[in-house]
Order: sequence, then C-alpha cells, then structure tokens
Amino acid sequence: MSYNAEDIKILSDIDHVRKRKGMYIGESYNPNHLFSEIFDNALDEDMSGYATMPIDITINRITNSYTVRDYGRGLPQGDKILEDGTSKSVINILFTELKSGGKFDSSSYKISGGLHGMGDCIVNALSSSLIVISYRDNTEIHRFEFGKEIDSEIYPNSDNLPLGTLVSFVPDKDMFDSDKISTDFIVNRCKIASAFGYKSRITIINKDDSIEKISTESSINDLISEDDDKLATFINHEGSVEDEDTGESIKYAIWYTNDTSCRNKAYTNLLPNPQGGTHVTIFCKAFEMAWYKIGVKDILPKDLYLGLRFVVSAFISETEFNSQTKDKLVTKRKYLEKFLEPLADDIYKFLSAEDNKDIVNGLIKIFQEHRASQNKLLAKKEIKDLIYVNESSKDGTVRRKSVVTKLKECTSKSRKDTEIIVCEGDSAADPMVRCRDIITQAILPIRGKILNVSKCDLKRALGNKEVTSIINAAGTGILEECDVSKSRYERYIIMTDADDDGLAIQSTVTSLFVNYLPGIVKAGMLYAAIPSLYGWYDKGEFKFSNNLEDIPNELLNKHAYERYKGLGQLNDNEVEAMLLDKENRNMVRIDYPEDVDRFNEILSSPSAKYDILCSLGLVKFIE
Repeated sequence: MSYNAEDIKILSDIDHVRKRKGMYIGESYNPNHLFSEIFDNALDEDMSGYATMPIDITINRITNSYTVRDYGRGLPQGDKILEDGTSKSVINILFTELKSGGKFDSSSYKISGGLHGMGDCIVNALSSSLIVISYRDNTEIHRFEFGKEIDSEIYPNSDNLPLGTLVSFVPDKDMFDSDKISTDFIVNRCKIASAFGYKSRITIINKDDSIEKISTESSINDLISEDDDKLATFINHEGSVEDEDTGESIKYAIWYTNDTSCRNKAYTNLLPNPQGGTHVTIFCKAFEMAWYKIGVKDILPKDLYLGLRFVVSAFISETEFNSQTKDKLVTKRKYLEKFLEPLADDIYKFLSAEDNKDIVNGLIKIFQEHRASQNKLLAKKEIKDLIYVNESSKDGTVRRKSVVTKLKECTSKSRKDTEIIVCEGDSAADPMVRCRDIITQAILPIRGKILNVSKCDLKRALGNKEVTSIINAAGTGILEECDVSKSRYERYIIMTDADDDGLAIQSTVTSLFVNYLPGIVKAGMLYAAIPSLYGWYDKGEFKFSNNLEDIPNELLNKHAYERYKGLGQLNDNEVEAMLLDKENRNMVRIDYPEDVDRFNEILSSPSAKYDILCSLGLVKFIE
C-alpha cells in the first residue's frame, strides 16, 4: 500500500464537514443539531436587543425543509476584501468557510451562543439545499446545493420588508440515519427561549397542505418535566443577578418537591448544557452558602439538594464549551466568580424572608432527618466493611492474629493483665518493642496528630488509617456496638511525649476512645501515661521524676541529669524502667466525661480551651 506525496489530500471546509461530520455535530442519527445552529444565530440577535418581532419557524412536511426567520439586523451584505486582494461575498464566506463570523469579539455581539464561527458552514455542508436571505437596505439571496453555491442575487428592499435573516434548509438524507428533525426537539428549544423571555412562533405545513400553529409559551418551571403529576412543591423562587459593568447575568429558579432526587437544567446564552459546567458549580456553591448562612446544622451540603429542582441560565460574553455541541460550559471559574456573592445574597434574602420562615424550618427538619437516617445506614455498612470485631474462641482465649499492620502483638492467649500501648511514632515504638514483656504488652505506633473525631462525621473518621488501626486493635466494635467483653486487652495506655504536640495527640486519641470506644472508657480500661520530665543516674541506678527537687543537689548543680522533650531520647534501659515497668511507671486512669457534648466542644474549639486555661489561672485576659 503506497504512502507518498500524491496520497496527501487537502479538503475544502465543506468536504471536511461532510467527510468527518461527527467531530462537528456529535451523533448523526438525525439532523436536530442543524436546526440548533440556525436557531441559535437568530436568538443571538434577540439577546443582543436587535429583534423587533418573535422568531418565525416553519416546518414544511411536503419538502422536508426547515426555515428560521429572525427580525434582527440581517446578515452583512456585499463583498469582503480578502488578504490576497480578491473579494468574496460575505454570505458565501459565512456558509462555506469554517472559522468565519462576527462573534470572535464583542464588537458585534455582547451576548451570543455562537462561538466558533462554524455553525452556518456546518448546516450548509450537511444540507442537500439551503437558501439564505438577508433583509437590509437590499435583499440579498444565496442558494446552495450540497454546500456549493449555485446562484445569488441582490436587489433593493423596495417592499420595506422587516430587517433580518431567513435561512431555509433541507437536510441531506445521505448524511443522517433519518433526515427528519424532531418536532418535539424544535418545540423544546423554543420553549427554553420563551422561558427566559425570547419569543418564537412555529408553523407546520402538513403534507395535505393544512396549516398548524404550535404554542411555544413556557415558564422556567416548565423546563423540568415531572413524571409524577401529584408531586408536591414546597417552595418556588425565580431570581437573577447582573454585572452592571458588562451587562452579563445569571438567571435561576429553585423549587423543592416531596421527591428525594435532585434534578436540574443548565443553559448558557440559551444553549442547553446537559452536562452542566462552571455556571452550575458557581450556583451550587452560592446556594450552599445561602443555606449555611441561614444556620442549618448537622447536615452535609448534599442534603440541601433533597427533592430540589433548579434551573441555571448564564448570559455571558466569554463562553468556552467542551465541544461544538456545547454540552458543557468550561469557561474558567475565575471568570464567573463575580456572581458568587451576589447569587448567595439573593438566595439568602429569599430564604430568610419572614413569609418563608415556616417552610424553610420545615425543610431544615427534613434535611436533618434524612442525614440522621443516612448516617445510621452508612454507619452499619462502613462498620461492617472497615471494622474488625474480635471473636474469642469457645474456651475464652484470645486469638492473637494480626489485625493491624503496625501492631506488635503480645503472645498471651488470655486477656488477663494484657495491655496495648498506643505511642507516638516509630522512634518511641522501637525501644518499647525491644524492651517490652512480649507476653502481655502490645505496642501500636501511630503517625503524627491523628484526626480529631469530635468534629467530623463517621465516614471521614473511618477513612483515617490511624483511627481504624486503634479501633481494630481493640476489637470491640464501635459506638453503641462497642462490647468490652470482646476486648483483646485488659488495659489501653496512651503514651506520648510530654510536650505540646504530645498533649495534642493524647487529646485526640482520648476523643477517639470517648466517642467511638465508649465501653472501654466506661469500664475504666483507658489510661494516660505520664512520662517523667527528668532522669538521672545515681550510683549506676536510673531514676526519674517530674520534679527538680527530687534530683540530688550534687547532680543538680553539675547539671548531671536529662530534661526529656520526647520519648525518643530514652535508651532501652530507660524506656523499660520509666514506661514499661508496671510497678514503677506513672499513669492515670481516664474517666468517661459526664458531659460528652461539652467534652467535644472543648476539644474542637480553641476558644473553649482558652476559657479553661483562664479559669485555671494559667492565662490572663488583658483588656
């Protein structure tokens, strides 16, 4: 098979569209997209404020032609001087050359659906015949067949016909599986425009020459059809925000139903965006901001969309889509962020209105009940998937199989006198592993400050590796299912450095036990180790204390002692004596708090911690 210079082909724009139509119109089952291209151009004239009458659409069943007549300015007439010095009809350029048009800047159109300068050429290329008429000072007519111009004429507009453009085309049946454009599709496009104030009229010429008129009147709420006619609506609001400097705007509508799903429609300059895009992202962020400003609690953002219906339509100058079919708006978020605060304020103003108080409170209750039920279902599923529950053998012995990767397990088959030490990092764990009583002492190092479970939901908590490691090492199950009879150990000891970071880790680990392993705390099985701050050797014997006064004066004066900042400073003998010797080590039992909510509030709030420090006299507030 040859592949030489003569095998390289250069196609005209028309031929390329016909050869590779999929890259221009997407699916080619039917020519619906051709109507959209011409109709969108007509709407651009209306959105720019030039239309004097509604758009007229004619569907001719006899000839299978589709005609769109707008009453805007009319396509530019006459010839354009090209770069090579030759001239060519403007209309011929628009309908035979890709990347041609008047929408590449804002000098002709401030708001438009057109973007790439391809639509007219694509429609012409995929039509067996097409007629363009521009009504301005003159009437200019161009006729095409299969994308090629066959004749044109121009004469004075002596009849004073309304300015505007008429495009009539017959889809090429060889380009599509069906050459018929869906009437429902045309009506739907017209109703979308009508919902936002842009009117059109549809006339159908049937095969028996009878004339049929179709109404296109619509409202924003009509854009989302419901399968259930009995669906109740709780709240209904339409709003809009505008950038006064550019004239750009976003129009929206929201309403709640007694359904549980969320449905929405999105548009940019009246073009449907079934895949949503940047404008939907901005709207949803503003929507959530408005609700949280109302003061909703104990819910997730997604709960706000329970039963919601919303429509978002952006009217902007800088449009960028994912393809020629414009299914998704991909204009940079930064460009649309100017609408974020105004949208949030507009929605909040509606939600906070006195007339809506009862309905809004009712919705909040629905959100909270839904979240509570979802959390319960989620808890059961996630606990089953992520949490190991110890199953002792029939004779009461504990199966010491590895349940956590970093856990250094003890060997005792009995729970009696066993303990697990949760320590801070490998540097502290390594000497403990070497010096421990391997029969009764298990060591579990955790990395860094673990998640504070007092201020997050179950899903996030169980998604944290350190949290699940501690829970699975215990083997008791969690929350109300925490069963201490299944505990793999008799004691749980939190052992961290005696510094700020160590105390923070101790607090968050304690919070984990209180909130997720409450049975262990209530049974008096949780302890906090108190590592000594000072250590010294007296006649070869290692001694330790938290008080300088305990150090002999001769050693104190010579500074012959250590001030420990972290457990990693201790050698093996010192670790064994200070931390692992069950007779001499210092530790305190942690009791279950009387007020768990207050306990969690303190751990989650810097201001609450500050208040405690003030009450203890450790911090003084200076006015």
